[in-house]
Amino acid sequence: MDIFDDIKKNVEKMIISYTVANSAITTTENKKQMAGVTIDKAANTTSQSVDGVSERLASSFQGKWAEDVKQRLEAYHKKMHDF
Repeated sequence: MDIFDDIKKNVEKMIISYTVANSAITTTENKKQMAGVTIDKAANTTSQSVDGVSERLASSFQGKWAEDVKQRLEAYHKKMHDF
């Protein structure tokens, strides 16, 4: 009888572990997806803002200073896009 009790106890542990683990994995995956969507939205918004600033700078300012700023903004834009 002792062996059957151990088997029953182990099966119950496995069932509980599977149920809890499955729920935790699902919750974790949902959180990862939500974080990914949030990051994508923020990246797109930031990218569009940088594009707008670059365009306004190009038409408003001239000279070496403006060109340096534009190049830096383009470099940041590329980094943001690669992110």
